[in-house]
Amino acid sequence: MSFAFLRVFRDPVFVSFVLLPILACGSRDTWEKQAPAVQEERLRSAAEVLAVDHIPTFEEYPVKKVFEGTPAPVNLFSHHNARRLRDRLVEPAKAGPNFAGHFTVITWRSESGTQQTAMVDAQTGLIHLPSLLASHLESEFRLHSRLFIANPPRAGSDSLAAGGRTNGYKTIYYLWAYNTLVPIYTLPH
Repeated sequence: MSFAFLRVFRDPVFVSFVLLPILACGSRDTWEKQAPAVQEERLRSAAEVLAVDHIPTFEEYPVKKVFEGTPAPVNLFSHHNARRLRDRLVEPAKAGPNFAGHFTVITWRSESGTQQTAMVDAQTGLIHLPSLLASHLESEFRLHSRLFIANPPRAGSDSLAAGGRTNGYKTIYYLWAYNTLVPIYTLPH
């Protein structure tokens, strides 16, 4: 039996351009591979199950364990948009987790003025870019909680006091569950 085919796995070009991207995609969450309609349907189903009838608090959704250690390097192959966001993700991710025990939430303003959000898993370096997250003003989150608040009420009143506008913005409470942010409560301004 010949093992000549194994030599190809030692070739650095093969490993860099063929094998590593395949392995990185294999570790990708299947969520990103689904069609947007399927994502929305599953998210809607999860939101119905997790929905609450009161304003959620950070204490209601504690994490079991907090990552303590050196954050893993950002895996720029773990999301199809990650490489174009390299400058926004790599340095801030080195600060370590600040959300849900092991995620580093990184935010920045887009050209349109909306807040963009990325999450890097400090344990694995995998990137999550929540596409359905609607945050116009700012966000609130905690290291020891799975609750994420987009457009918190305080930000709305601060924006209004500074002469900004809040009409049309809602405070949306998300829960980190099922490997994504699931909306569980909405509070209109």
